[in-house]
Amino acid sequence: MEKLQQTLNERGEQYGDFKELADLAQDLKSMLITDEMNNVQKEAMDVICTKLARIVVGNPHNRDSWHDIAGYTQLVVLDMDRADGV
Repeated sequence: MEKLQQTLNERGEQYGDFKELADLAQDLKSMLITDEMNNVQKEAMDVICTKLARIVVGNPHNRDSWHDIAGYTQLVVLDMDRADGV
């Protein structure tokens, strides 16, 4: 249990208060994810919204969060290319 608390403390330092992050992430998701998107797009948007909330609530200088967002957008492009036979 002590190791779990240590992990939670470390994540809190990097990503900020979890409730505040959750509230913001859910607000973003409800505004941005639409039924017109396919599941790959919806999932990418879901994770991107969480990453954006982490940046806003936590440490905006965490390079990994920005890098992850770029990765998820690339996964959507690859899925679109695959669907188009590219």
